[in-house]
Amino acid sequence: MTYLVAKMIIKNISKKWYRKKVEKTVLDMLKTVPFEHRIGIDTIYIVDNLRFGPGRNRVAGLYKKLKKGKSEIYISVDNYVENIPSFLLLIPIIRKMIVAKVLFHEIGHHYKENFSNMIKEKNNENYAESYSKSLMQKRFWIIKLVLSPFKRFFN
Repeated sequence: MTYLVAKMIIKNISKKWYRKKVEKTVLDMLKTVPFEHRIGIDTIYIVDNLRFGPGRNRVAGLYKKLKKGKSEIYISVDNYVENIPSFLLLIPIIRKMIVAKVLFHEIGHHYKENFSNMIKEKNNENYAESYSKSLMQKRFWIIKLVLSPFKRFFN
């Protein structure tokens, strides 16, 4: 299915059984991203398998800058969850957190690429991770609040 969201196309070309759920989650997670940070993202693709780099490594997401100020984002949840049982994607909060982490990271690359004159961070991956983390905290603040009393058990 294809959606048009504020001049941004969400194109789902996945064949996985949970693809519709991932698509809806992407649409939902985009609400967390400020509109001005999404400007220039032309298409978000949801795909089954994604490989990138010299070794053709499997990656969960990819930001691709195109000509004329446009860009694309590719999301492959399969590559991110390959060590997690896929039935966990049926649990809404887990699915949302997995998809959000990848989506926010790639939007972080887009934001840094297009607004780099305002950003001091030199390392693209570090910036994308910090961008993703800040949106994750904004979106899933209640989980952090609920789990905070148990933090000492996880250190």
